[in-house]
Amino acid sequence: MFTVNSRARIVHITLIVMFLFGAAVPTTALAKPSVIQNDLANSSDEAENLVKTIENTRDENALQTSTVLLACDPGSFTFPAFGPVCSGASPATSLTEEFDVTGRIPYLGGGDVKFKIQCEGVDCVPQNIYYAASMDVTFSDPWGTPHDWNASLTNEMHFTTTTSEGISNTKCGVNVASGECHLEISGVIPAEIISENSDDWINHYFTIHAYVSSPLSWVDYDIHTDVQVSLSPIVDPPTGGCPGVTLSPIVQAVQAKVDPQEYCGNNYVDLISLPPGQAAFEKFQSLAEIAINPGSHEIDFATMGWDPYDSEKGDSPGIILLRGVQSVYTAVHENPENYPGGVRVRILLGLENYFATSLLDQRVYVLKELAELGIPQEETNWLVEVASYRDGSQLSGKHSHVKMMIVDGEHVIAGGYNMHYNYLDENPVHDMGIQVSGPIASHALKVFDDLWLGASRCRAYTLIWCSDEETITDVSHNTAIPTPTPTGNDIVFFSLSG
Repeated sequence: MFTVNSRARIVHITLIVMFLFGAAVPTTALAKPSVIQNDLANSSDEAENLVKTIENTRDENALQTSTVLLACDPGSFTFPAFGPVCSGASPATSLTEEFDVTGRIPYLGGGDVKFKIQCEGVDCVPQNIYYAASMDVTFSDPWGTPHDWNASLTNEMHFTTTTSEGISNTKCGVNVASGECHLEISGVIPAEIISENSDDWINHYFTIHAYVSSPLSWVDYDIHTDVQVSLSPIVDPPTGGCPGVTLSPIVQAVQAKVDPQEYCGNNYVDLISLPPGQAAFEKFQSLAEIAINPGSHEIDFATMGWDPYDSEKGDSPGIILLRGVQSVYTAVHENPENYPGGVRVRILLGLENYFATSLLDQRVYVLKELAELGIPQEETNWLVEVASYRDGSQLSGKHSHVKMMIVDGEHVIAGGYNMHYNYLDENPVHDMGIQVSGPIASHALKVFDDLWLGASRCRAYTLIWCSDEETITDVSHNTAIPTPTPTGNDIVFFSLSG
């Protein structure tokens, strides 16, 4: 038999490999001496064996191709009906499931949706798993009895480690007979906690829990839950319940750690930086002047300290603010018929007596400046009330530290600065504030109302003392002023959609 020399064997193998894998064959490889061509012609058996070997290798590689998939576990259920949750969708790299559950039961109701990971093929490599879930729940006591209400939306993960994250037992209502809640969570299950041996995955799973409860009572409830899981980042992150809005990553991160927020319709207006202090206090003046427009209005202002006017120093921060109130009063006084629901102004001092203002009654400072600007406390369709936080004084140690202004429950400025001259000095104090508008301002109004209730209102004064005062025992608003129905123990101050 003719023996194939080593050079011919190399060329032989090279051409076969190029042919099998679609490589372009160089012309120099074909322009070889005839002896090489003869060698190739007489090595067909070896070529055939090599082709079979490569094809077998291809088949083995095809068998080793693996895909990670997610599957909804049929064991998912709603409680107490124990109804199925999974839609029956085939395992895939991305799944969406939803469930509704309605019922009446003592203490607790809701549902669970459980997901498992699968390996199609062999030796799958662990991947990050992304999830996002939302829950809308309405609840009530069948007999109208008020209770505290809790809701939970959590992800319980069982992999190489067991952990849980999300919103657990957040307050959806405090001492109410009924209400509603919206919760959202999102996150990533890291590949690091998934076993590298895909045979172990049979014991791996994660469960989204959605529940509402009221201890020691019956619960009427209606829960709708949407869950999305994917091996790729979820394109449409939570919207905070706002159609057409995508929350920024920062807001999503905050949302994952705190109770549900009211995002819809809120707008960032301005970031206020001091110095210049004059411009910052003029923003209070401009905000107050919104109430010049005909209609029913309310201006609410809270501060801890209020410096009295000093002619040698010029307009105090308080005077700058009150000039805006003066403009509103002038409009009401001249055309009271344009304000059928009236205009109400409430000014709350966090301390009655404050060492920074000579330990004198700060309410008297405000009342004097109102009088000097020709602003009465009461007139047709006009009311101004000045009070100090309940028992707030430097001596008692009780005080309110809140500094904010709300107009009509729709606009709010919140900051860290009191009404002090030191923000107007040549070497001024530095501070900051923020102005926003939207539904969140009504929550700021609820904060103000909480501080106002129990406050000590001063109606009249003699020299430097309040001679006629009363305790605020009721809080009410004109129906045109939006006021929130709070859920939970904490009142949301402000949140923004990005």
